[in-house]
Amino acid sequence: MQLRIPTKVITKYGLHFPEFINLIDPLEKNFGKLKRKVKGQTIKGFRSIIRRNNVKLNDKVICELEKEMDGLVREVKVHVIRG
Repeated sequence: MQLRIPTKVITKYGLHFPEFINLIDPLEKNFGKLKRKVKGQTIKGFRSIIRRNNVKLNDKVICELEKEMDGLVREVKVHVIRG
């Protein structure tokens, strides 16, 4: 499973991504950050976040892009809202 960032969002906010990005989830304190490969507008390996947070069908996942002044996104903070 991959996380796809919509083209509209990338264009509107002038975002660009390095080759690798950190995914920070609610379990980061227990397991640490996950470093994942970015290809185009997709972040590979998002399934590990879903699995380790035991996300169910009724849950919602919110991804907060942490960008620098120049639009470079180095981290994605993942929030899980239980349904």
